[in-house]
Amino acid sequence: DLCLGNGHSCALMAGGEVHCWGVNSRGQLGYDDRVSRGATPETMATSVALDLGQPAVSIGCGALFTCALLADASLKCWGDSAQGQLGQGREFPLGDDPGEMAALPAVDLGVHGRIQQMSVGSRHVCALFEDHTLKCFGQDSFGALGLAPLGDRGDAPGEMGANLPAVPLNEAIEVSQVVAGDGTTCVLANGGAVLCWGQSGRYGTVGLERPDPVIRFAGLEHSPMDYVGPPPLIALSLSRHHVCAQSATRTMHCWGWNEDGQLGTGDQRTLGRGQGDLADLGTAIPLGRGCGLC
Repeated sequence: DLCLGNGHSCALMAGGEVHCWGVNSRGQLGYDDRVSRGATPETMATSVALDLGQPAVSIGCGALFTCALLADASLKCWGDSAQGQLGQGREFPLGDDPGEMAALPAVDLGVHGRIQQMSVGSRHVCALFEDHTLKCFGQDSFGALGLAPLGDRGDAPGEMGANLPAVPLNEAIEVSQVVAGDGTTCVLANGGAVLCWGQSGRYGTVGLERPDPVIRFAGLEHSPMDYVGPPPLIALSLSRHHVCAQSATRTMHCWGWNEDGQLGTGDQRTLGRGQGDLADLGTAIPLGRGCGLC
């Protein structure tokens, strides 16, 4: 497993060890200092396994921080915490001073059973539990946490644990995957439908305008999903301003910002910001006969 941040990279090894390299301005490498690594052979030689207490099963890189889901289903994060993205009730970084990693506490998300999956955005983190509860913390300038009122969570005492509300999804919705991006969060729900909330504006990532959408704007009011569109979606990937999904019939569909052709639709038309924009979402990206998705 590999994750890429804003100038740093981390790798999850087969035995659960985590190694990081690159920019270390906020302790995002987890070596109890602010020394960047990777520009010379000598610095890469110091990229040893992090002291996380136990093996990791997944990792995620934010802009200036890193998280790992550990074997006991606990979540640990280190690096920048200016918006509460470490979930420790403080704005100061962790992992940049001696002894901090060995004493790094797990993120307190309350009692919901085991964490099934976590996803790390630019400045926020979401954790999905086995009971389908979803909790998000960190930066909330654009509604990425799915909570009202808007406001960063995890940067001040008393905001985590039982005090952190779950994302108020409709009871009929069972989330199977969560992906966090840059001010946006999307989930894959039962029936292969998708809900997205957070930053949209001119980018269309949350699919605001279609009245019967494959993508329903969750924002701060989560609605039941009626699946409409291409075959049920089974996997999501979220970039800064666009989303792509794989369907059950192995086709790929994308929406959002398209100035550089990142949607693969053969044009530069952004999808999801205007009335009827997502009507074409049922058309698969023409990847060719040799494509493994096709």
